[in-house]
Amino acid sequence: MTNTGQNVKEIGWQSKEARYKKCGWWKLKWPWAQCSEYSTVYRFRLECEEGWTQKYTYSDSCDYAICNGKSGPDACNIRYKFPYCQKTRKEKKPICDSGGSCIFPDICSDCDDGFYNDGPYCRVCGTIDHCNHRRCTNSYDQHCEWCEGEIMPKQYWRAYISSFDKRTCQKACSWRIDSTRCFPGMCTDELASKCKCNATFSGRHCENIDNTPTILYNYCKFYDKDGHNVLENNGNWNNPGHPTKWTNYDGYTKVSVDLTAEYLQPRVIITNHYVKKYSIGLIEGKVTLYYCKGSTCKKMIKTCSGMNRDAPIAFKQCNFTIEINTWSFTHNDRVVAEFSSTNGGYVTVANRDKSPSDSKTDKYYYSGKTLTRQFEYRWDLEKPYHCSEKPGSSCTPFLDLSDDITENRNLTFRWGGWSDELSGLDHYEYDLYYLGVSGMNNDAVLVDGGGSGGYLVLQKSVPITESSIHDEPINGVFPV
Repeated sequence: MTNTGQNVKEIGWQSKEARYKKCGWWKLKWPWAQCSEYSTVYRFRLECEEGWTQKYTYSDSCDYAICNGKSGPDACNIRYKFPYCQKTRKEKKPICDSGGSCIFPDICSDCDDGFYNDGPYCRVCGTIDHCNHRRCTNSYDQHCEWCEGEIMPKQYWRAYISSFDKRTCQKACSWRIDSTRCFPGMCTDELASKCKCNATFSGRHCENIDNTPTILYNYCKFYDKDGHNVLENNGNWNNPGHPTKWTNYDGYTKVSVDLTAEYLQPRVIITNHYVKKYSIGLIEGKVTLYYCKGSTCKKMIKTCSGMNRDAPIAFKQCNFTIEINTWSFTHNDRVVAEFSSTNGGYVTVANRDKSPSDSKTDKYYYSGKTLTRQFEYRWDLEKPYHCSEKPGSSCTPFLDLSDDITENRNLTFRWGGWSDELSGLDHYEYDLYYLGVSGMNNDAVLVDGGGSGGYLVLQKSVPITESSIHDEPINGVFPV
């Protein structure tokens, strides 16, 4: 080094040095004698200033500052390990070296992005959960420049998003399982914590459908081979429960069932969304017939085709005709016709961690609801009876005429005492005939209906709540 080099100091000192020479007159006596002559000599050496060192051994200057006892390009560097390393948008691989330059003794500068100068060191900025790239100027003012899981700095492309002050990374609605797809729904400020599912959906991912399909038509008809005897329900019935349909006919040979249902999926715009495709609708429709004798039931299932959870549809109409020749109806048998419709579907989500081009997708299914309606049909093959058939009990006459012979055309009659133990009574029926005459003179007899001059005057069905009737027939003789 030279005394003109940078950061070089000169250290000098004085010393006395002896110089020998021949001694004057002593030479005559001892010609070999020498005399010492002393002089003051100034000497010095060159050293680096404190905190500096030479780049090379023979450098003229001391141009390398010393930081924490080290010099050179790595004097300020600290090598960190995961999870303290940084990762920037530009450098996708982890940055674990703090870098920096030692510009003055124990003073570092130019630390790498994500690190700060702390005297003789470049230290990493403090951690922030789920943050890839942090910046700071000291040990406590760190903020996040790039949250983990951010593929692009825009909606639907972030698994985490910086808070307003950049001090935290908040979970965003995203494609990740540990977040929420929130579909169909809305994420205010993109935040998973602010996911609000559409009105008829619920669950962490809005994967539960909370409303049922609509059954528009549910019709079941029993009929015989000629189609004359029919037992059927109201196909448009859509209220809870249903009155039991009773029959006393045991010759039905076929059952025809019709089911019509619909479910309309919500309309959601998915441009640039991590949701690439979705389909929600009807995934199953079926009719089940339960044929029961006592406590033993057999069932027959007919399932509508053309739909499943991978191919939901909005509307479905299906019908089936079922042969029931092998069903031998007896008293107190019953058949339950059950109509059901189920909704569901799927959503296809781009996994943007695996592929920013959306070439990698995952499929998830919705949990739907089922609407079920039941209609019951029962067989009562025993006729109603009158209490007069059971002796020993007080009994109301099955028919009571106030005056059986009268000139008054206002005819009133009453009845009562009728029962049916299984189905009960539905209504009363009565026939009023005009009696004709068959034969001549002493051989003449009164006949109803088909006799000479006899015919059916009136045939009525009377509600079960009625127990009397008032009619005004023409003059004559009338059996009831």
